[in-house]
Amino acid sequence: MARLASSNRDAYDYLAESILAWPDQPTLADLMADAGWQAVAWRNICGGIVALHRAWKA
Repeated sequence: MARLASSNRDAYDYLAESILAWPDQPTLADLMADAGWQAVAWRNICGGIVALHRAWKA
């Protein structure tokens, strides 16, 4: 809907594409662990629309 009302349609196309390309919570956690982060965990907030990932790195 926002794309229809926007004067910058390309921005909304980019936004939709980037959302689809972003990894889901378990995949992002795996990527973080592969990068050396430890105790990776996440919490869904806002009904799962947003996820907060946390970890630590020695």
